[in-house]
Amino acid sequence: MSIIHDALRKLEYERATPGPQGDQKQTAFPSFPAVSPDLPSNYPQTTNKSISERFFGIFSRKNLTGLDIGSTSIKFVKLSEEGKSYLLVDAGYVKLGHEAGEDETIDGLKRLLRQYGIRNEKVSSLLVSKSMIFTEMILPAMPDADLKEAVRWEIKKVMDSQEDTVIDYIINNETVEDGKKKLSILAFAVRRDEVLHHVKLLKDASLIPAALDVGPMALLSAFDYNYGWEKEKRYAILDIGASKTTLSILSSGSVRFIRFIPLAGNDITRSIQDEEHIDFQAAEDKKVQYASSPDEAQSSVQKAIASFIEGMTMEVRRSFIYYKAQKREGEIDGVLISGGCAKIKGIDRLIGDSIGIPTAVYDITRGVAVSKELLDSAKLPDLSPLLVEAFGLALRREGE
Repeated sequence: MSIIHDALRKLEYERATPGPQGDQKQTAFPSFPAVSPDLPSNYPQTTNKSISERFFGIFSRKNLTGLDIGSTSIKFVKLSEEGKSYLLVDAGYVKLGHEAGEDETIDGLKRLLRQYGIRNEKVSSLLVSKSMIFTEMILPAMPDADLKEAVRWEIKKVMDSQEDTVIDYIINNETVEDGKKKLSILAFAVRRDEVLHHVKLLKDASLIPAALDVGPMALLSAFDYNYGWEKEKRYAILDIGASKTTLSILSSGSVRFIRFIPLAGNDITRSIQDEEHIDFQAAEDKKVQYASSPDEAQSSVQKAIASFIEGMTMEVRRSFIYYKAQKREGEIDGVLISGGCAKIKGIDRLIGDSIGIPTAVYDITRGVAVSKELLDSAKLPDLSPLLVEAFGLALRREGE
């Protein structure tokens, strides 16, 4: 389900309707070069079928276009159901300027839509908000109506503002303590006006907002399809963007832990900027230029990248220690890196060696056929780790 599904329904926005039945034809996977080197031999290879695979075929509906409007870029993914797998039909990306304002974001979205011929399409969009908070809670089992009120009461205890908010939640796990059923809940809250503003932005761009979702849930959907699950195994996705980094720990089909890490790609840029006394854009250009070959970079770039990776691995270690202490669960079995900084050559090896856990760059092409147009464009290897959330959003089908 979409985490903001109830909010959209309350706001009386049109839900998508089921599409016509399509031909069920098995499509062979084409040969496609790996986005990153093959996973390390000790990286956990999941053997169980994913949730998506187990329930595939219950619905035969057209997939929504996955749209991720970030602070420095806009990404989209289009999928088509092909038998028991998916075809990656199209994907795209436009870069926004540093600290892009609303006007530049709208212009960037319209440019993306024109470039790829997208108009009047139903989209599943990522809701990004500075006001959004995530919190975990343990509550006794109770009727749904009472549970909604209990979640609302608990989440407002940790909110800085009591403004009108949209609150939603998922039940991660059920346990029994002293003979009583307890629910482990992950709750989300965001200001209602920000939800309305995001929906308006989509409508003004001639898009139909059929679903909104939040980052960790989009990552969960993507991982479920691309990698699947193995019993009692825990995996982390380190999504390193330009302005924020999110660490999500997943296990057995649920999000077990979320933490925002106060380091991101812009910190590398600022380090280069300070070291060389140049403006932000010039420093950003140097970072991007040398990301694929850091050994050839100037010392200021090498120093900035090395310092960033050292700080990031420290934060990841701390997060894992906290997670194990709070959850009393086992070790993390594997880490996948997504986001723009995943394009830094060797970042998976450097972080993996430092934390002692098998680590790889996220590959959205696992288990997916790729259209000839995308293969011919040769752009997907660079884009793949940036498209993970958009891919997860695109897995949603009309009417779900």
